Amino acid sequence: MALLALAVLVVGAGISAIVYVHTYQPLQPGNYGGGGDPHLRVVTDGVQDTRRVLFGPPGTTGRFQVSIRNDGPYDVHVLGLGYTGGQFTAMWAPDTPVPPTGYVGGTFDQAHRFPATLVSGHQLTVWIVAHKPSCPAGSVEQWDQMPLRWSALGVHHEWNLPLTDDDFLPVAVCAPRTAARHIDRSR
Repeated sequence: MALLALAVLVVGAGISAIVYVHTYQPLQPGNYGGGGDPHLRVVTDGVQDTRRVLFGPPGTTGRFQVSIRNDGPYDVHVLGLGYTGGQFTAMWAPDTPVPPTGYVGGTFDQAHRFPATLVSGHQLTVWIVAHKPSCPAGSVEQWDQMPLRWSALGVHHEWNLPLTDDDFLPVAVCAPRTAARHIDRSR
């Protein structure tokens, strides 16, 4: 009977460990985002909708930065972007801690190709470069999240970094020409 109880305990612990490593998700948005790029401008309707819009002919690029942090107890290996249809590429740059306020992001000149190890309790800068496709007249193609591939504890995952607030704005690679009338000049 004791052996049966021990076997049940071992199997239960094994199943719990498998579930844990497959559902582990320590990544969170960091404490800053943004970037000033002449082709990637912030537009707003003045009330609620604000986003970055990539202006220019097909092939134009614009870059912005977001920060991500690892709130979990284990280091994470950030592998790069998930599927974006070729609309985006990304690199990473180290952050510099600035007590007591948080971090200052790494510059684009400091950026490296992925992968990157994100140590538990730290954050890093992800520089995202948007690539302008051929856009049908009047079309809108907007991204409200950015898929990041990562691994930890021997398991690969994908996490969608939300682009939904003042520092982490949605990005439109295609927008109507009328969007230029709504460039937010205060940023």
